[in-house]
Amino acid sequence: MKTDSKILVWTDTNKAGELDRNVEATQQGANDLIHIFESFQTYKKITSLDDFESLVRDPLAMFDEALQTNVSFQESGGKKGNPEIIAKLFDIDRTSYQSIISGVKIMEGTCKPCAKLKIKQTGKGVINYSSYKQYSSYMAWTDNNRFEINEDLVSEKKESFSYYATTPAQIDCYNFWVNATLTLNKLANRGLLGEPNAFSKLLNDRITYSYQAGKFSVDERSLMNEIQSLKN
Repeated sequence: MKTDSKILVWTDTNKAGELDRNVEATQQGANDLIHIFESFQTYKKITSLDDFESLVRDPLAMFDEALQTNVSFQESGGKKGNPEIIAKLFDIDRTSYQSIISGVKIMEGTCKPCAKLKIKQTGKGVINYSSYKQYSSYMAWTDNNRFEINEDLVSEKKESFSYYATTPAQIDCYNFWVNATLTLNKLANRGLLGEPNAFSKLLNDRITYSYQAGKFSVDERSLMNEIQSLKN
């Protein structure tokens, strides 16, 4: 019988897997946006987290600002040039950049800068600010000006998807059902239980039988629900 002060009862692997997928997608999406931005113009590099957050808030505005800031015309009177005109004069494919960030699929062979991209253009658009912020706390800005996943913070969050028996009553409940399962498996091995599934139904599927594994096991979700209903 287990007498530990803390016993793992059940882990919601669906939530843990979903977190992993979402954090990975956010990291990839953020790094892809930087790569796209830097592939379409050579004036501006993303060298800080502040730079990136300005970019993800409005990718076109930052692109246009890069053109306007770095291309000047004599006798302009300090006015910023029209970014669309600047792009045409200097053979910058602003139109394709707009298409990529907004999710418009680009026809193959119509976009020279796209040849530099490692990202396939599927027409889904780039990551937006709200999606980035939802999982930004699980990422770290690195010295190579890209995002990496903070595995420690992800693991810490995933731990919240695990449920434990901690009080004496909860641990007694856990031990009761685990020991009952051990006894049932011994009886089943001696051929004393008859149809295993029929017996499971008598217990309202609190203990289930797997023909593939050839044994009874505690239904962890049901056990967790019972344990959480116990106050002490």
